[in-house]
Amino acid sequence: MNTVEDLQMEELRLRQALHKVNDELERLPADDKDGYDRLLGKACSIMAGLNETISRQIGIYGKRTAGAEKSYREEHAARLAAEAGTKASKAMTDGLHKTLENPDRH
Repeated sequence: MNTVEDLQMEELRLRQALHKVNDELERLPADDKDGYDRLLGKACSIMAGLNETISRQIGIYGKRTAGAEKSYREEHAARLAAEAGTKASKAMTDGLHKTLENPDRH
C-alpha cells in the first residue's frame, strides 16, 4: 500500500470494521465483561490502524506539497534569472550600440 488511493481504501475498510465493532458493542449484554474487553481491544487495534493509515496519507500529501513548492521556487528562480539575463543582455547591447555610435566618448 504505497499510493494514496490504496491508503484511502484501507482507511475505508478500517472505518467499516470499526462501525461493525460498534454495532456488536451495542448488542452486547451489559454483563458480558469478557465480550466487552474483547471488542474494546479489537476497536483499539482498528483505531491504531486508522491512525497509521491516515498518518501515511498525510505524509504522502506532505511530500507532494513540498515537491510542488520546490518546483515553484525553482521555476520562479529560473524565471528571475532569465529576466536578469535578458536585462543584462539588453544593457550590454545598448552599451555596444552607444560605443559604436560615439566611439570617441568611450
